[in-house]
Amino acid sequence: MKASNPTGMDVFGIASSAKKHLDDDAINGISGFVMSKMNDDGGFRGRSSSSDLYYTFFALATLAGIGVSKTNMNLPELVAPVNSYIRKLDDRQLGFVDLYCMACTLPLLTYLGLPDKGKAIALMFARKNSMFAGRAVKAIVGRLEDFRSKDGGYNQTARNSRHGTVYASFLACQAYENLGLAIPDKKGILNSLEALKASDGAYANQPDMACGTTTATAAAGIMKLHLENKSSRSVGNWLLKQQLTSGGFRASPQTPVADMLSTATAVLALKQMGHKFESRQGIIDFVEGHWDDSGGFFGSMLDQKCDCEYTFYALLTLGCLLE
Repeated sequence: MKASNPTGMDVFGIASSAKKHLDDDAINGISGFVMSKMNDDGGFRGRSSSSDLYYTFFALATLAGIGVSKTNMNLPELVAPVNSYIRKLDDRQLGFVDLYCMACTLPLLTYLGLPDKGKAIALMFARKNSMFAGRAVKAIVGRLEDFRSKDGGYNQTARNSRHGTVYASFLACQAYENLGLAIPDKKGILNSLEALKASDGAYANQPDMACGTTTATAAAGIMKLHLENKSSRSVGNWLLKQQLTSGGFRASPQTPVADMLSTATAVLALKQMGHKFESRQGIIDFVEGHWDDSGGFFGSMLDQKCDCEYTFYALLTLGCLLE
């Protein structure tokens, strides 16, 4: 596999490229679903009725990529109510994942507030001059360092943990790269990843595991590509073995069904490793099979509740295959 030269910002750029292959009815349906999840306080809800920063981030990321449907609110008008919701949150009380979401949501709001002509120019120069990384955002990203593990990685559940997780290290790297900031102690992150290598050659979020998981292995493959410019053939081959006849990718070798998250992360990693998807139509059919009449996407046949997170992953998968 010949590696491409990706950056963290590409995740959102790739997802937005799916728009080019959707007709107006599809775009209106998807954005209408996302807007239906917006609460009166300016936040977006997930599985409960309350606004949630995590789902607010995925809602904004989706809307930034495809726009909004024919409602009484355009993208710049979203900024004020969402900012109102954000200001009510005490960032000193946020855990690792919410810090990541906050660090990525604030720049998204800046982007959404730009006129349409300014958005393309902003994305073109964003990574070069850290234009979206204001002082407040840099401070929030810096607090991710409180979750550095003793092995050099990051752990989303505890400070001073003995080992990091692939998940937390991936989010930290993505936060820094999205904002055009240097990732601190790359060697430490790579050391942590090696300690999380499973016996089957894949990666897991705990050390000394017999088998890896698709999401952790995909994230590890992307990070190794970014941090040491090496594409792992063994990682790519392991990921390819997780694709089922449904077209989607399963979460682990023991999982009987494919799901949207595993499919999105596997396709993203394989794409960045330079894999040519000869069976892309099967994956596209899998994604479309998880598209609900509401306009949103659900995670798997075992969990058919649509939300903004799975909707973003669906667009990310389509963008990888169709751009």
